[in-house]
Amino acid sequence: MSVPTTFQEFFQRSREKYKETGLPPFKYMEDREVVSVSTEEFFSDLAALAEEFVRCGYANQHIGLMGENSYLWMLSFCALLEAGAVPILLSRDLSSGEVAEYCKKTDTFTVVCDETVFQKVSTVAELCAAPMVKSSTPGTGAILPTRDPESLGCILFTSGTTGDAKAVMLSVKALLVDFWTLVKPHRTFETGLTVMPYHHLAGFSVAGDFFPRGSTNFIGKSPKDLMRYLRAGEPEYMFAVPEMVEIMAQRLRTAKPGEKPLGKLRMLFCGGAKFPEDTAKIFSEHNIELWHVYSASESGGHGIIHPVDVNNPSCLGPIDDILEAKVVDGELLLRGDTVMMGYYKDPDATAAVLTDGWYHTGDLCRVDENGYYYLTGRKKNLIILSNGENVSPEGLEAMLRACPFVEEVLVKEKNNFLCAEVLPTENTAAARKAVEAFLEEQNDALPSYKQIHFLEFRDTPFEKTDIGKIKRA
Repeated sequence: MSVPTTFQEFFQRSREKYKETGLPPFKYMEDREVVSVSTEEFFSDLAALAEEFVRCGYANQHIGLMGENSYLWMLSFCALLEAGAVPILLSRDLSSGEVAEYCKKTDTFTVVCDETVFQKVSTVAELCAAPMVKSSTPGTGAILPTRDPESLGCILFTSGTTGDAKAVMLSVKALLVDFWTLVKPHRTFETGLTVMPYHHLAGFSVAGDFFPRGSTNFIGKSPKDLMRYLRAGEPEYMFAVPEMVEIMAQRLRTAKPGEKPLGKLRMLFCGGAKFPEDTAKIFSEHNIELWHVYSASESGGHGIIHPVDVNNPSCLGPIDDILEAKVVDGELLLRGDTVMMGYYKDPDATAAVLTDGWYHTGDLCRVDENGYYYLTGRKKNLIILSNGENVSPEGLEAMLRACPFVEEVLVKEKNNFLCAEVLPTENTAAARKAVEAFLEEQNDALPSYKQIHFLEFRDTPFEKTDIGKIKRA
């Protein structure tokens, strides 16, 4: 099935799909009640708000979007796209100063925001804060502006673990291809849970995937209420980050025979993880498919999406068929329709990672004879020791996370040796001794240059990005 060339076509075809499935496009929790948004309600709201945005002069303007995960956020995002605006996706955790900085950086005209951040945005003198609401005027069916597929579709900010966030430009075509081609015939479900922040690729990209399916998006406001959403929404599918996967794995490990602590969940997609063998197996034992997702903001949601092999959980799988891939000097390069246009008004940073359409991911990898990829580390995270040896900390961190007394870990360089900084699962002498014994055992099996000479314990969690990755110095 061909990919739509405009957002108007995308939403029209999605509406037809929802009429076919008979499922509501959205559900969410209000207090303890589950609220359902019907097909007629959503598409009426969408038409009315898109026309309202055009009347406000938002077409072809850069419009900030900021707030917690909600029906109004998704409605506003869809309406901005249909109205010909360029959404600038902003984290609700930004300070007023950061809002001003990010908006100035991206030439933002105004910010559509919810009540949780309205006061924060309204204090920025250069901006006008527009409340996130439904339009009070019914849609008239007016013809809305369309855009060249190669033109700018939206801007999102990277949540990288080092350095300043960069403004990633995704084209209209990249968004449409992303939303439409994530649909695979063998991945069918009626209800899925979206709990990742919508301003991030893992939030809005996954949510966009529901429309062509005609599936229900059960909106979760915060990952901290994950288990409540799994009970109330009964989703069959969700995307998660490694920390959430481990929480769910622990629930499965302690489940009584016949108990289903994750409700109806049967497909779990996880980004940025190397799974311990026991984690992969526990999901398999409970008939839940665990999938690797490898992508980046710069590749527009595509990269590798493949089931985890319980006997070889470190294998990510083959590259998505809509992308080209190659490995140059150990680094993975990607090219295709979903790859970013570049970083907004930052030609130097763009030139550093884009060459003839090839995005230099910064990820080090190897490929086996079947074309399956294995990530070995991040190029910028390499620790270069004085003896000339290069060490990727990610592999050592994964090794230490297998210890049941390790909650979080970061491997770094200290005095030209490797050092592991660990947050133990409990702040006791017994837990620390257990970690020390585990490390000593692992060191015996490692070459000398990979052995960890220093072990530091911390009492508080590491500072993290908004999707849960530990920030590196």
